[in-house]
Order: sequence, then structure tokens, then C-alpha cells
Amino acid sequence: MKTGESIRLQMEKISSDGSAIARTPEGLVVFVPGALPGEDLEVRLSVRKKEYAIGSPGKIYMANPGRTEPFCPYYGTCGGCQLQHADL
Repeated sequence: MKTGESIRLQMEKISSDGSAIARTPEGLVVFVPGALPGEDLEVRLSVRKKEYAIGSPGKIYMANPGRTEPFCPYYGTCGGCQLQHADL
């Protein structure tokens, strides 16, 4: 997979920085900020390294039941909180 390409992935778990972690069918680890474990979504690769990639979430086919609306109006822009979209 190359930067800019999209793939449908199942999120597996959460990383220490709050990104969800998934694996492509080829085994490439993909970190997806803003996604939650258990979600099935379209991911567009924004960074591609040899051993991992970073993607941005697109269409959510199946959301985590704990997904919620962030309460802070600056969520996603200031970088201070990573999990306000989760009620886990």
C-alpha cells in the first residue's frame, strides 16, 4: 500500500497515544488517530514507513458502541486530549 490509498480495516486495540491499531491483510501495522477498537472503517494512508503506517479514518461501517461526541469545542485541534470521542 502507498500513501494516499484507502483500505477497509478492523481496529484491534488502542495505542499509548490514543490511536487505534489495525493490520492490513499483508500484516502492516496501521495507526489510526480518532478510531476506536472494534470499529470497521475506511482508512486513508497519510504516512507509509517500512514497518508501519499512519492513516486517517474515513467512512465508519461499524462504530464502537462507546463512541460519543467530544465535549470540548477544541477537540481534534489543540492536541491536549486524544480520547474525548470515547466513553469506554
